[in-house]
Amino acid sequence: MTSPSYGKLSNCTLMKIWLVFILGVGTFTLEPVLASFIRFKADTEYVYNFQSSTELRTVETLLAKSKIGFLTVNSPDTEVGFQQIYLRVHSAAITSSNNQVLLNEEHDFDRWFSFEISENGTIGHVYYSGDESDHVITAKKGMASLLAANLQHPPDGMNDEPGEWSYDCNETGHEGHHESSYNARMSSDNDGIIVFTKTRRTHPIPYGKSKHQKEIHYHPGMKLPTLVKILDHYEAPRESTKEFQGQFNENTDEEGFNLPEMQTVSDGQLSFVREIYSPSLAPPTNGDLVTDTIHVKKVGLKELKPRYLTFNT
Repeated sequence: MTSPSYGKLSNCTLMKIWLVFILGVGTFTLEPVLASFIRFKADTEYVYNFQSSTELRTVETLLAKSKIGFLTVNSPDTEVGFQQIYLRVHSAAITSSNNQVLLNEEHDFDRWFSFEISENGTIGHVYYSGDESDHVITAKKGMASLLAANLQHPPDGMNDEPGEWSYDCNETGHEGHHESSYNARMSSDNDGIIVFTKTRRTHPIPYGKSKHQKEIHYHPGMKLPTLVKILDHYEAPRESTKEFQGQFNENTDEEGFNLPEMQTVSDGQLSFVREIYSPSLAPPTNGDLVTDTIHVKKVGLKELKPRYLTFNT
């Protein structure tokens, strides 16, 4: 029997697959540390472009583009040590080899969504309407988490090279608890930019091969990142573990088997475009906002119902 081939993916399926990627861009929380990096100005909207490419080997390659804005929120409910930021989605689209989905036409992205962020990049509470779509909430949480980081100053008496320092930390993301390493260095362009490179050292599926890096180009004068690059690669194990093989052999006369190839390669880039005057906002007064964390519900392939896919054998 030949390998299955995939027909046209529906708009719903394209969005769900894209949500799987947006979950992996680095949604995490940690205890905020004393640092003075991220700081948004009042009455200013910071406009960014986000582009990503997600390749699901043997299935499809998705290209996503969006334009988003961040502006401050005046709210007495904001946690001490955080700023509350409103996320504005100007446009969002996903393109596959044979389809395009304009997400802001398929779903309403204009409703309230804000999040808290500390000066070192820790994401705190998020706020949104109680009857908001799960897909929109997931997408917006992913967009907000593009700014998530653990930015730290050089330690006192550091022994690293001049203009370069590194540190380790524990973080909690949608995939669970993991260890990460950060390296910080001054940009080679001599423009004052500090480049923080995060490398995730552990993965919740121990037998697979994975690589996750997030590169944050921080502008000290602007007090915000001007560029965020993300690389995420995962290859599922092709061979079952010895324990599973032993159980398999006990229950059948057949020999062991290799698992099918499952591989994803994703890269994304958030780029600063401009800042424009826009009055700071106040939260809606109707009182129906939900207070939540940045963590998201799982959006797995099991949610891709069979009617959305066509198989030819």
